[in-house]
Amino acid sequence: MLSGLTSAVEMSAVRPSERIRLALVIHSLESGGAERQFLQLVTGLDRTKFDPLILVGRPSRERPEANVGCEILGPAPFFRATAGLQFAGRIFSLASHLRRFRPHILHAFLEERTLWMTAAAERFSPVPVFLGNRRASVNSYHHNGLQRLLERASMRRLDAMLTISHALEDEVKADGFQRVTTIPIGVDTLHFRPGRGCDLRSDIGWINNEKVIGMVANFWECKGHENFVRTAAILHARHPGYRFLLMGNDRGRLAGVRRQIAERGLDGVFHIVEGSLDAAPMYAAMDVYLCTSESEGFGNAVLEAMASGLPVVATGVGGLVEALQDGEEGLLIPAKAPEMAARAVEQLLGNDELARRLGTAARRRVVERHSVEAMVRAHEEYYVSALRERGKARKKTSE
Repeated sequence: MLSGLTSAVEMSAVRPSERIRLALVIHSLESGGAERQFLQLVTGLDRTKFDPLILVGRPSRERPEANVGCEILGPAPFFRATAGLQFAGRIFSLASHLRRFRPHILHAFLEERTLWMTAAAERFSPVPVFLGNRRASVNSYHHNGLQRLLERASMRRLDAMLTISHALEDEVKADGFQRVTTIPIGVDTLHFRPGRGCDLRSDIGWINNEKVIGMVANFWECKGHENFVRTAAILHARHPGYRFLLMGNDRGRLAGVRRQIAERGLDGVFHIVEGSLDAAPMYAAMDVYLCTSESEGFGNAVLEAMASGLPVVATGVGGLVEALQDGEEGLLIPAKAPEMAARAVEQLLGNDELARRLGTAARRRVVERHSVEAMVRAHEEYYVSALRERGKARKKTSE
């Protein structure tokens, strides 16, 4: 279904000398993989071809510099008692911005609240092309039937959906929505690279050539931190010199992870960095990257670790099976299998040649397939194509 067939018709044509007006919407710019991708896309857009308007549901407190140049739709934090009124206020603020800006393309960059908010606003201010974005499996963010209902209602407004992996594309199509295109994520391979200096080990006090295993992931249930700790307990029992790093923002699970670490007597071998503004020093401190996620759209942090030249052990879920080939750029293991994860880590730490080979191949795969430039150009080409197809549909309707 093409959205806004009446009031938006006049806006769909772009004169040759005119830049494409692009409204990009995201709920927040707090630190996380999807938010980094959003900022990379915004920064990389060709301003000679596109005129972007950045619309953010609430200001970032973790990354306040990201608020500059954005239209903030409502205040933070979100208070439970007035959540409905605050959300409604953001919808009407977004609709007002759309009426003034008159975008050719509207792109809701995340699922759940971003999509709901944008779809509701687009009903008041229709646009020629309305795009959604699925970046995580519904298993990781659907918690009740109402959320599912809201997403399906919102998707009915969309002209097309973009995903970051073929696994997510298949999931969207299985849900009955067929207009889906996959654009893989991009990684800054200059920032995330092998050979970076690292002071983190000495800052922690790990200066005796300890082997360090780590993971970068916000503390969501789907990231499987509990399985990381179980794996760490197995490894520590066999190798008391191993150390473990975790980095991420607390999304409701950090206290439980700390408690689990303490209960297993691992406080002395764990270090947790709360926040995720720059994970590069974390990767530089690791010998092996261990991803224990139970659900992943693609795995930003896994690709960053690969770009950093680390040998990777990752669960074979979602888009992770597209991020690396088992035995070629890393090792894949089943989810919720701490013993198998421990054996895979031991395999890498016990074989320096294998670890170097996988780390080198991992870096090469990211450089060749996941550059930021390629991700931005793919979005630009898709936007132009989507607007062209909208014009063809308009012409056919008028005939």
